[in-house]
Amino acid sequence: MKFIKKILFIFMLLIIVVLGAFVYFMINFDSYKAKMAERVDIKLDNVTLNPEKLTDKQTKVKLHFIVNNHLPFGIVFKNLIFDMSIGDDKVANGMQAEAMVTLNPNIDTNVVIACNVDSIIARRAITKSVEKNAGKLLKAVLSKKSVKKEMGDDIKGITVVKGIADMMIKIGSMEIPFQRKVSF
Repeated sequence: MKFIKKILFIFMLLIIVVLGAFVYFMINFDSYKAKMAERVDIKLDNVTLNPEKLTDKQTKVKLHFIVNNHLPFGIVFKNLIFDMSIGDDKVANGMQAEAMVTLNPNIDTNVVIACNVDSIIARRAITKSVEKNAGKLLKAVLSKKSVKKEMGDDIKGITVVKGIADMMIKIGSMEIPFQRKVSF
C-alpha cells in the first residue's frame, strides 16, 4: 500500500511540474514568438514594374523577396501588410498581399508579391526621384558598362517598403501565428 501511495505521489508531482512548465510557456509565449520572428531573414531583392503599363490606370509592381528560415522546422509565409513609397510619394497604404509560401529550414526562398498601384502616382514619383537624384544616377549610368543589367526596370533604390509579414508554424491541425516587421 505504501508503494502505491509513493507512486501516486510521484505521479501527481510529475503532473504538477508538467502543468507548471506549460503555464510558464503560455505566459511567456509572446516573447517566444518574437524570438521565432528574429530567426527569419527577409531581404528585398528587387522591385520591378512594367514601364509599358504606366500609361494605364493601374500598373503592377512586383516585390521580390529572399526569405531564409533559420528555425529548425518549416513555416508558412502567409501574407504581407505594407505601406510602399516610391521616392517621396506613397503609392500603397495598408495594402495586403497574400503569399502562402512554405519556407523550409535554412534554404533561401524567393517570394514574389505583386500589387497594383495608381500609374499616375507611380509615374510622378519616379519622375521626381530621377530629377532629385539625376546627378548620382547619371554618374552611375556613365560608370557602368552594362547599364541594362544593373538599372533595368528595378526601382528598389527609390522604393521604401514598411510593414508586417504574417507567418505561421503548422503542426498537424494546430497553427501558431507570429509576425515579423519589415522595413526596406
